[in-house]
Amino acid sequence: MENLEEAANSGHADAAYALGIIYIFVGGDELKRKGMSLLSGMKKSGILKGRVKLCRDNLRALLRMIWVKNPVFLNPTPICCAMTHERKTSSWPMDADDVEESTCEGCACDEEIGAICAALPYR
Repeated sequence: MENLEEAANSGHADAAYALGIIYIFVGGDELKRKGMSLLSGMKKSGILKGRVKLCRDNLRALLRMIWVKNPVFLNPTPICCAMTHERKTSSWPMDADDVEESTCEGCACDEEIGAICAALPYR
């Protein structure tokens, strides 16, 4: 994790994406906030936006090859409470290409997590 954090802090986009996903799925509240910030920052960046799709596609391909049932990923808890605004959709997106840009960091992370979870063979 230290090496991954160092790479992300040095500007390595793939490391930042991986770290954001790890923080969101397995971190406590503080790490989830850090993960949200990493992912939403990448998705808002004109330069890194395309890199997010590539990272997502690579992760989805990897998960398809090595996946085992893991309860952490089978029913992820949404990040956004959706109490202060309307969500675009009431369920996870089914296709990674349908992931839209959100202004809410929580919604942006929910969309990213949904795209990854949709690739899992046990969903």
